[in-house]
Parts: sequence; C-alpha cells; structure tokens
Amino acid sequence: MLKLLTLLKDGRFHSGEALGAVLGVSRSAVWKQLQLLESELNLTVYKVRGRGIG
Repeated sequence: MLKLLTLLKDGRFHSGEALGAVLGVSRSAVWKQLQLLESELNLTVYKVRGRGIG
C-alpha cells in the first residue's frame, strides 16, 4: 500500500491499469488496495470515470 500511496502523491490522475502495471498486480487488486486505504487510514481517494484515480 505504501508504494501505491507514493505513486498517487503526485496529485495527478492515474488509471487503475497503469498503477497495476507499475505495481505488478491487476487493476482489481489496485482497486482493493484503494478500498483498504480509504477504510483503514480514513483517506479520501478521488476516482473520476475516464480520468482515473487521483
């Protein structure tokens, strides 16, 4: 999860597919990690259809 947070901290939007490629996991695995970040760490992750995750 730390590596995912590091990738997201640049303030840009990233596709789940691109994040998964960098992390070596599937897009759905990225989605599950994002859900954990939001619930366990009480972080807000912005998701915009067509733009990605930011």
